[in-house]
This record gives sequence, C-alpha cells and structure tokens, in this order.
Amino acid sequence: MNPNQPQFEIETKILDIDPKKMQQELRNLGFVEYYNGRVHAVYFDTPDWQLRDNGRSLRVRHQLETGVVKKTEKLKRKKYIPELGDHDWAKKIRVCEEIEVVLCPNEGERADQLFCRMRQFFIESGHQEHQEIEKDRISLRNGGVRIEIDTLLRHNGGNINIRPYLEIEADSYALLVECAVKLGFNKEDAHPWSTRKLLRKKRAGEIK
Repeated sequence: MNPNQPQFEIETKILDIDPKKMQQELRNLGFVEYYNGRVHAVYFDTPDWQLRDNGRSLRVRHQLETGVVKKTEKLKRKKYIPELGDHDWAKKIRVCEEIEVVLCPNEGERADQLFCRMRQFFIESGHQEHQEIEKDRISLRNGGVRIEIDTLLRHNGGNINIRPYLEIEADSYALLVECAVKLGFNKEDAHPWSTRKLLRKKRAGEIK
C-alpha cells in the first residue's frame, strides 16, 4: 500500500464509556491491544483557516510509549462512498480521505525532538498551531475494525474534563455497525464528530 495514497477512514464516536468494562468486552469479542499510553497531537491551519473551511485537517502526533511520530492529512467526505456499502447509520458515521505517514528521525534524533522539529517546520511554512491535545489512548483491533478508547487530559495547555469515549473505525459501514451493535450500542449512541467538534460541544455544555 502506498503511504501517500489516500485511504478511507470510516469512524464514529460513542461517548461516556467505562474503559475497563469496555476493554473486557472487546477482548471477549477477540480484539487485541496494540497500544496503551499517552498521545500528544498538534493540529495546524493557515492564518485564515483555509484547511478548516475546505473540510481539511493537518496533524502531527507523537505516541510517547512507542516513540512513533506521524503526519496525518484528512479531507472530510460528505456523501456516501458506494463501494463501502450502504446503511441507515450513515448520518452517524464520519468518512474522510486520509493520508498518514510515519516520520523518520534524523540520525541520533529522539522522537520528541522530531516532533518538535515538525511543529517548527509547519510554523515556518506559514501554518499556525490552532489546537494541541494530550490524551491517554488504548488501541485494539480485530480484522477490519480498530477501536480507540480515549481519555482527554489537556487541551491547548489547560486541563479538560471529558468522560472517556470510544472511537470505532472500520473498513466499511457494515463492519462498523456490526461491531457497535455487538457492543450493545445503537445509532442514537453514535456521533460523527471530529475531535474539534467534540471539544466545541464540551465548551457549549452539551456533553459531559
């Protein structure tokens, strides 16, 4: 697979979950954990918000426990993607085209130094940091479904109090819905929100 070729990201969020209970339920369904630790992410845009206004996002993320640093570009899709299948949950599912690249450090460069260097690179190229997030993440997968259990810790340098939530990402609408239903959720529990929108809902007092 070409890392520079856009891939479809099909996902939804389930709010206010019990992480320990959810981990056990996922393991009972055959999911295997592949990451458990802190994630530090910075989102960029132009001074006049050209990326946001065109449904795009640009992020650099550091997984502290593995030392992996990734650059991710996304383009939000607003319509059905026919080859991914059809389902009445579609309005509760977010679909993006995504290009994600694992960045390689220079010789002798630590991951945290690479992360800082990439932040500086985008600033010097005319972007601005508009959002910085730290969270604890547990990642599990099973076949074509990937699960993230996220607990947000800090936003733009300040503490943030949002109940842990679940993100379900799958290779198709059908796989995503099948997983959600097996976990006991229905479409009323699902939200097609980006992290930016989730934080906006929190600031407005619309979620816990």
